[in-house]
Amino acid sequence: MADELYIARDILGVKPVCFTHADGFAFASEKKAFEAMGFLHAISLDPRVLLKYSINEDRVRFDKREFFSVLPEIENNKKEIKEELLDLLRESISRRIPQKEKFGVLFSGGLDSTLIAYLCKESGADFVCYTVAVETAGMKEAEDLWYAKRVATDLGLKLKLKIVRLEEVDEYLKTVVPLVEDTDVVKVGVALPMYIACEAAKEDGISTVFSGLGAEEIFAGYARHKRVNMADLNIECLSGLLRMYDRDLYRDEVVSNSQGISLRVPFLDFDVVD
Repeated sequence: MADELYIARDILGVKPVCFTHADGFAFASEKKAFEAMGFLHAISLDPRVLLKYSINEDRVRFDKREFFSVLPEIENNKKEIKEELLDLLRESISRRIPQKEKFGVLFSGGLDSTLIAYLCKESGADFVCYTVAVETAGMKEAEDLWYAKRVATDLGLKLKLKIVRLEEVDEYLKTVVPLVEDTDVVKVGVALPMYIACEAAKEDGISTVFSGLGAEEIFAGYARHKRVNMADLNIECLSGLLRMYDRDLYRDEVVSNSQGISLRVPFLDFDVVD
């Protein structure tokens, strides 16, 4: 219909879209934009619905969209699955590498970021790994920092370390907390080093950064997955994917975007997830 506006987002919700429908209708990519427009409440659009707004009737409707399924289970042998998965990851990363431009990788030295960095190097791409750690006198070296340095040396990766003094954290929090619009300790604890890493990348003239986000949800990487019965493990992973958009993905997008950084998440490629 000519008077109807359609709003949709990618099925996993990698890029945020919010809307409000009270004394008018508005939509934007970040919730804080609504305050500037005079709207008090914003709702994050569920990626699994298509929003239809009738301009003439000032009415909103929603159509459900299909999501991934845990059935039927893949029955190929493990060797075939591993080869196909690796090919899909290579393709996902290749599609996201900016042409003729250096980029960054958020690097902890853990499995997810190491695999991304390894495949980026394998492709011959020009990139820098960024690792952030908090340091103060008498404090043990951060585990991520130790692993990042060791793995970068073993694989011959370009690594840039950003060491933040404990007394500097307060100032960063004054910026990061309003950005993520939350004081949750876990959410802010993830956002803080990411903000600092993106800040360092921006200083280096980099505008694209890769993240390993999504690997834990797909491959059952959280501690909670150990407590789930094997028969329910795929359902738990799917549940995690369903919740990511309003928690992890929104946080990471607004943090990276604040530094003018385009965030790429190759593990959340549609074909990889499928």
